[in-house]
Amino acid sequence: MEHLDLRSLRGKRPLKEVSKIIGITPQMLGKIELKRRKPSLGVAQKIANYYGVFVEQIFFNDTRDKTSTKLAKQTPTQDEQAATTEPGPKPAA
Repeated sequence: MEHLDLRSLRGKRPLKEVSKIIGITPQMLGKIELKRRKPSLGVAQKIANYYGVFVEQIFFNDTRDKTSTKLAKQTPTQDEQAATTEPGPKPAA
């Protein structure tokens, strides 16, 4: 899924006009656009609805997902960890 930039989506529309329609202050929208603030889920949904896109296209980027997948592949499973640890005393039967 393609990542979309909020400032590009807004284009030449005035910040004040867009923020009023969404229901937040122009200052808050500006900070969200500059990635200085993260919106609540409700506000993120309002922004996505206004632009006619999915929340994921604006607020989640593909590189984060790829990094998470890469880290998950690097993290050993419990079985792998057990195989690499030194054996301890055997439990009593």
